[in-house]
Amino acid sequence: MKTPSSRYVRCVKPNAHMKPGMFDAPLVSKQLKFSGVYETIEIRKDGFPFRLTHKQFAYQFSCINIGHKYQKYSGGDKFRNICAEILNTCSENFEN
Repeated sequence: MKTPSSRYVRCVKPNAHMKPGMFDAPLVSKQLKFSGVYETIEIRKDGFPFRLTHKQFAYQFSCINIGHKYQKYSGGDKFRNICAEILNTCSENFEN
């Protein structure tokens, strides 16, 4: 799997008054939540360092069902449908 690397820094304001020595924990928590930091932490704790698009997932994992002939899909949900077929066809149980 690919190794994730950070390429940007998230700035978090410690307080709404922009004054030194003040820390507003609810404000900081809200910023972290809405910027996706908490979600990223949960994803990484679960062992998933990045997310694939449906198209990337379909190309990378369609080979796990050896010998399976996938349906021909079209339209905006094409790759999402292929991903669902990959997971539904596979004998492995992906439920938590």
